[in-house]
Amino acid sequence: MQQLTKKPGAVEVIHRGTDVPEQVHVFAKLEIQAVNTALAANRPLLLKGEPGVGKSQLAYAAAKALGRAIVAKTIDANTEAHHLLWHFDAVARLAEAQVQGALLGGCADCREEIKKNIDANLALDKFVYPQALWWALNWENAARQAEKANIDPPVQHKGYAPQKGVVALIDEIDKADSHVPNGLLEALGAGSFKPFGLSERVVSDGRSPLIVITTNDERRLP
Repeated sequence: MQQLTKKPGAVEVIHRGTDVPEQVHVFAKLEIQAVNTALAANRPLLLKGEPGVGKSQLAYAAAKALGRAIVAKTIDANTEAHHLLWHFDAVARLAEAQVQGALLGGCADCREEIKKNIDANLALDKFVYPQALWWALNWENAARQAEKANIDPPVQHKGYAPQKGVVALIDEIDKADSHVPNGLLEALGAGSFKPFGLSERVVSDGRSPLIVITTNDERRLP
């Protein structure tokens, strides 16, 4: 079982994106205990506190210290539970349908050939994009789906490796309606879910993710 081996007071230099300067996190004893408890219990870690106290930073520091990849999703009032698992891009599919329609109407000699390709080009699974918890539960499966949908996997800095597991940061969950955390219970409890447009369920790869959920405690969670 993987555990944080940092001592209280240990310093971790972390990276939070190409447009964000390096940051330094100093591990506190309680933080190390909380992370290791979440890892041992294979349960999400809920961090409560005012903005700016380092809740999100702890997730990045833990990922760096554990050598894991990290994926993050910041919640807002429009977030639905499935947005943390998958996103279906209906707008992109509509645009592709319009392109296919234009081709079909503009080439009388190749209509049959175009018709053969329309179903493949408009297949639902080409427009399903893995989101944070999909990457966390099964990175390889998410990567295959990302390739099918022609999108890139989450960029990782040196020292953050998905082969060692994933840290998923769900930031400011109190911004969402109460049905959002409730809607995640099946995926988090069973380690599996079925994305829209796919015939098979996504199942955890067995490398238990560390899921860090933060709240500014602006509203009571269910």
